[in-house]
Amino acid sequence: MIAGGVVVMRKSLDDFSNPLYLLGFLVVYAGVGAFLAIGVTQAAPDELATMPLHVQEQELAAAFSQLAFLWGVGIPMMVLVSVLAANGIAKESQTGTLRILLSKPIRRWEVLGGKFAAIFLFTVLTMLAGILLSAVLVFHFLGADLAAVSPMALGGGVWALVPGILVYALFVGFVTGAVGTALAVLTGSRMGTVLATLLIPVVFFAFIPVRLLAGATIYVDYRLYFVDLNYHFGNAFVFLLEALGVEFSPTTQSALGSATGVYDTAGTGVDPLVGGMEASVPLAGHVPPLVSLLGLLVGAGALLAAAVVYFERADIQ
Repeated sequence: MIAGGVVVMRKSLDDFSNPLYLLGFLVVYAGVGAFLAIGVTQAAPDELATMPLHVQEQELAAAFSQLAFLWGVGIPMMVLVSVLAANGIAKESQTGTLRILLSKPIRRWEVLGGKFAAIFLFTVLTMLAGILLSAVLVFHFLGADLAAVSPMALGGGVWALVPGILVYALFVGFVTGAVGTALAVLTGSRMGTVLATLLIPVVFFAFIPVRLLAGATIYVDYRLYFVDLNYHFGNAFVFLLEALGVEFSPTTQSALGSATGVYDTAGTGVDPLVGGMEASVPLAGHVPPLVSLLGLLVGAGALLAAAVVYFERADIQ
């Protein structure tokens, strides 16, 4: 992306950084995040303070990985992308601002590239704040203020996961940003962009209760996992973190199994003192993790490429 695209990116980032909107988003984000943090830390044993350091690390990792996946870099960030794409592209198309911009000596692909880059960067930076907030919330609600968890447990329980989650955040930023940008271009409507893009977090969330309530038989027999975005993003999450050297304990695998469906937790009982009866919880194996990762990347990339071609030829009013 050359100079014209960089200018568009900077202008878009300025537009996205409205302090009032950011404050409102962060208040809701932190409030709901705190509520979820209470939920994901409830599984920790009451006597956690007296348990060995490695057990405390496992409990921290289990709670942190769930909260980071579902909330820190999950549902609210997908909602954020829908708003950014609607306001940054579709709204400007409807109001005629985009036409004025295209009347200047700048290539169309530079404009779209700058918009996409701004959405991607803003989302990733917000997710970085979300990851750190998730760590603070989990550490607090596991009773750190009452010395229930040693600060030393943060090393293996939280910070060991952060690099991998940051890479996953880049992945989520690209996939959701590409889809949001494409839908904004193809629909040309602010409301249409929001409604279409919001399908991602809606489907992402909806399949959690569907998977839990439908039961393994219905879920597998009807091959619902093919359209389960929560499962595919979970597959990508596990693949990327393991590729970067993270070794999930059975406690964390069991927790992620509930949150993502990636692990087969049927009949699995985890004893925090020994980290589980088996060496690890098996993968559900509906779709190989790498296939989920590549499928999301290729699908999002194809949509973005189609949007670029359409944008180059479209009659912008």
